[in-house]
Amino acid sequence: MKGRKSCWSNSAYSNSSTTTKRCRRTWRELEFRDKDGDGAISFSEYLPQFTNEDIERNETSHGEAGWWWHNSQNADADRSGTLNLYEFRDFMHPEDSRNENIQRWLLREKIRQMDVNKDHKLNRLEFSMVLTIYIKRTLNMNLEEPIFQHHLKYLRQA
Repeated sequence: MKGRKSCWSNSAYSNSSTTTKRCRRTWRELEFRDKDGDGAISFSEYLPQFTNEDIERNETSHGEAGWWWHNSQNADADRSGTLNLYEFRDFMHPEDSRNENIQRWLLREKIRQMDVNKDHKLNRLEFSMVLTIYIKRTLNMNLEEPIFQHHLKYLRQA
């Protein structure tokens, strides 16, 4: 298959061992799943367990068919209906992607996770709580402290 070397050289951090491992993993997965050998992977080749009916239901909860479908559409930069090596790499490793659609999707997912009371808005308390948790985790502090539990309880009631 063409494109293997370019997976490494096209990466922002081509010398990084993590990036090299991700490229190898992407390449192996593409070779394994590409049933027709065209060098690109379709949604049904990668996730054959989902039917057209599953996709049409458009359930966008994490891991549902609609969620996967939207992610694959975001990764399909050339809108060909299949993912080439670069697009498949972005699909499998969205955190490293330069694709603007994927970056927007990642941001929406983070905001959805931060929205504790599920009102589709971030209030000041939700934002500050998530920021505090992030800082505490970064500094390896105990999140079971009463102050954090109080805020979480308040957010869930709101």
